[in-house]
Amino acid sequence: MNTFCVFLINIASEPYCTLKNMNTKVIINEQKEFDFKDEKSQIFLNNEVRDYEVIQISSNLYTLSMKNQVHEIEILSITNDNYELKIDGVFLSAELLDHQKQILKALGIEVAAEEKVDNVVSPMPGSIIEISCSTGDEVEKGTPLLILEAMKMENVIKSPAAGTINEIKVSIGESVEKNQVLLVF
Repeated sequence: MNTFCVFLINIASEPYCTLKNMNTKVIINEQKEFDFKDEKSQIFLNNEVRDYEVIQISSNLYTLSMKNQVHEIEILSITNDNYELKIDGVFLSAELLDHQKQILKALGIEVAAEEKVDNVVSPMPGSIIEISCSTGDEVEKGTPLLILEAMKMENVIKSPAAGTINEIKVSIGESVEKNQVLLVF
């Protein structure tokens, strides 16, 4: 089931990233790796052609039909090349490595500088049901910051980078809009 997010990321998330005509490596939950290629309207996963259909239900919710099965895919968050997804109710993370990043990784070269993050925004409209941090807290990348309830589902919003929380702009029970600033670093 984890391979399905690869198709969704490419097909349904065009505003977020474009993998067209690229060889991309996808790493699922920091364990499973897949080679992905989109070439002339054909999708290759580990050199195997796959037929599929993606239907967008809402801004972050999709259905994917493949091999006579339908799967529900929800994009929870996107930070740089890292995706937090929920596929048929199972949480997973996916990291995309373009050709240049694959070469650097193969050579053992890590990109030293992380992108500076000024704030965390809501990936979708919803309601804040939990805040797990306080002003002044030092957080690491991936630290859960708050929980956003959207469409009767709880979405954990994680820190996109290490830093110090300077301001929390929301409170528990508050309704938020997509792209509204939640926290300031």
